[in-house]
Order: sequence, then C-alpha cells, then structure tokens
Amino acid sequence: MKNLQFYLLLAFTIIYTATLPAVFKITLREVSVEQITFFNYFIGFVLYLLWFISRKQLHLVKESFSKIHYFIFIAFFGLFLNRFLYLHAFNFIQATEANILYYTYPLGIALLGFLVLKEKLKKTDLIGLLLGFIGAFVVITKLDFSLFSLNLVGDTLAIAGGLAYASYLIFSKKFKFNLMVIVIYSDFFASLFAAIYIALFSSFSIPSSLGIAGLLYIGLADAILIYLFILLLREANTFRIASSFYAIPFVATLLNYLILNEIIYPSYILGLILLVAGILIQNKGKWKKVEVTEE
Repeated sequence: MKNLQFYLLLAFTIIYTATLPAVFKITLREVSVEQITFFNYFIGFVLYLLWFISRKQLHLVKESFSKIHYFIFIAFFGLFLNRFLYLHAFNFIQATEANILYYTYPLGIALLGFLVLKEKLKKTDLIGLLLGFIGAFVVITKLDFSLFSLNLVGDTLAIAGGLAYASYLIFSKKFKFNLMVIVIYSDFFASLFAAIYIALFSSFSIPSSLGIAGLLYIGLADAILIYLFILLLREANTFRIASSFYAIPFVATLLNYLILNEIIYPSYILGLILLVAGILIQNKGKWKKVEVTEE
C-alpha cells in the first residue's frame, strides 16, 4: 500500500469512528437503546457470517461450538452491556462528554489485566492511571462542583460502558480463541441478549427512514472498522496506529460541535488531553510490530 493510500485509509477510519457519537445521538431520537444495540450486533453478525462463508472457513465457527459458554460470557459482559450502558449515557449527558469518558477503557484494560490476567502494574501504568482518573474527574465536574450531581448518572453509565468494553478485550485475550471466531459468536449472542431484553421489557417498532439510516450506519461500522484496522496494522506498527487513533475523541468533539451544536467546555479538552497522555504513558514501550492473520 502506498503512503498516500495508507494515510487516506487512516484518515477515513478516524473520521468514520469519530462520527459515531453524533450518529448515536441522532439515531436515539428515532430508535430505542435496546433496538440500536440489537441491530448493531445483528448486522455485524450477518456480515461476519458472510465473510466466513465466502472464505470457506465456516468450519472454524463449528469447531469452536463446544466453547460456547465462553462466548456467551464475553458477549453479555463485554458487548451487550458495553453498548447498552454507553447508549443510555446519551440520555443524560452530551455525546461529547459520553465519548470522552468512554475512552477511559484503556485504563480499564490495565486494571482488569492486573486483576484478571495477573499482569504486573509498572510505574508507568500507575502514572497513566492517575492521569486518566484526573482527566475523567475534570470532564465529569467541568471544574465546577455545583454541576457535579447533574451528570453523575450519565457519567457513570459512560465509564461503565467503557469498562464493559475493556472486559471484552481482556477476556478475549484470556480465552485465546481465534479473533474472528470470538467476534462472530459475541456479536450473535449480544444481539440475542438485546432481543430477549426487548421481548421482556420493551417492544420492536418500525423506525423512521432516519432511524433506519442510523441503524445501518452503526451496524456497518462494527464490521467495516475492524476490517480497516486489520488492513492498517499490516502497513504500520501498532504504536503508530494506536497513537493516531487517540485523535478520534478530539475529532469527535469537533464533529459533535458542528453536527449537534454541542457546547465544548474547556474542561473537556483539558480532561481529554490528560486521558490521552495517561494512556500513552501507560503503553510506553508496549507497542510493537505485529502480524495480523485472518486464520
């Protein structure tokens, strides 16, 4: 891949990801949280199923069926709760604030890595965690403590959604299954959990044309962004890609301002800088060139 193609692909991936908070907010005006959660993962499941069929690798999915209890666990705690909690945060706080706090999930990875995988926390990990928590505190309070209680529910939901995603990544690593097999099974069961929730506590409704467009945009993102991420990893080392992706919440903040006319508090920028700095310090020396396979 030529340099120009690489940077265009990287820019497209960053912008596509950065548009999602605004699309979530707009779609939530037309469609319920549980329906977005269902279609998000069901569309992803269908696309991954077609991918396995087209590559004649469906046997990999069948061979892993005996480990189905692991996939159910990952799907519920890592994906269903991730999207369900994160989207509910949008009902209480701005998309910008929800997105920034969601990006605490790399800090959650460090904590869960220590608790679940028994990985050691180094000095850089502790400094990174401290900066991240300070950044989250700045975003939540906006450095105006009279506002603290107003957004606490939404802030908690956004952080909890990020922690759920961190658990998805940690347990995917712990169980050591084929990446694409984990993704297709977890997408299927996450959509199933959403369908069960709708059947018990809500109801399906036919969305408006705007709602349908939003559902397709969100659902396609799940598969497209993973595919683009794999392509990018083949062309550059992990640190180069991961560092570039820290531009996403900054771009998302700008897009939320332009699309949703949201207020950008100075504390958002300060908190985001502290969060990203903490994540970069935490991962100092950990990134390396990786080979990505589809097998």
